[in-house]
Amino acid sequence: MKPERNKYRKLTHSPDERQPHEHKSLRDRFNEKVEKTPTCWLWTGNKNTSGYGMVHVNEFKTDIVAHRVSFMMYKGTIQEGMDVLHKCDNPACVNPFHLWLGTNQQNVEDSQRKGRGYLKGLRNALLSPDQVIRLRAMPLYYGMFKDIGKAWGVPGRTIRCAYRRITYNHV
Repeated sequence: MKPERNKYRKLTHSPDERQPHEHKSLRDRFNEKVEKTPTCWLWTGNKNTSGYGMVHVNEFKTDIVAHRVSFMMYKGTIQEGMDVLHKCDNPACVNPFHLWLGTNQQNVEDSQRKGRGYLKGLRNALLSPDQVIRLRAMPLYYGMFKDIGKAWGVPGRTIRCAYRRITYNHV
């Protein structure tokens, strides 16, 4: 029989000896996570799957993208419906001099002009827009996706997702 492990963490000091928790300001916590290079200020803390830094803001009780926090701290408020865009096109950058306010439409246009965003995947697309149009004109059932994929040299899942408009919904 195994000896029972103590599942409770041992105190290394008595509760009376504990130092009061230091509450750091948002600016202090923010600056601890920034590596300033000659060009960009790179976020070294948590990032989302797109590479944008994430900051927990107690006031809002949520995580906010770091470049929005940087803009608010160094440049002021962000009007309702406005996005914070990057001049440098680096998602990890929080340099306030690289950030500007724009509408969602401006964000999409900027993204397209720089060759990224939702159109970025088109360079790596397995199907051409013409193939997608022909595919959607066909009356298909589930078993045919794999066969068409083999004939066109792509996975059956690619065919099924394009046909059902899960992908290629810009066509």
